[in-house]
Amino acid sequence: MDIEALISRLTGEIHRHLQQDTRRTTLILAPRTAAAQLQLPVELDGDRLVYCDDPDLPPQATRRIMPFLRIAQLADLARGTASDPVAQAVLAEVLAGRPIEVLAYEHRRYRETAPPALYRLYESQAQQLADFGIRPYRPVQPDKTFTDRRLITERDIRALLADGVTRLQVGRTWRLTPLAVDCARDNHLLLERK
Repeated sequence: MDIEALISRLTGEIHRHLQQDTRRTTLILAPRTAAAQLQLPVELDGDRLVYCDDPDLPPQATRRIMPFLRIAQLADLARGTASDPVAQAVLAEVLAGRPIEVLAYEHRRYRETAPPALYRLYESQAQQLADFGIRPYRPVQPDKTFTDRRLITERDIRALLADGVTRLQVGRTWRLTPLAVDCARDNHLLLERK
């Protein structure tokens, strides 16, 4: 390969990389028509939001948020079935091994008035869904500091990502393995030196 072809190829690759959207992508498991009525957490404001009925979904979303889990959807999903398009999208994500966070559960609105046995049934179904990977929403921790570590590995980064950490502060003398740096970059984890 001659030098001009190499330079051209590198320039094209750099240009393509700079044109990419670097924001995190969050899949909202609700129809886009409901977007105006949804009350999403403030921490999602900087994310690129896509909805489950969008025609061209990106291949990889950082998070999957279900704004509201109705009682009928709860029962269906606990049985491993889906009777509406949103529940079908949720089931597809779960079967692909992707975790889903639920902002609000309909049955919890009736905690004070529902018969105790019925409420326990709904809670047991919610627990069953948690075992499947459909869990209550947890706000992302704004930062994390390693105070007792000198070497940060890819395993450490993956553990932080699983906890929802979006920013990592490390001391000046601490080292990150190359795989840890790659994992952080690929998952949009911001690395900051103290």
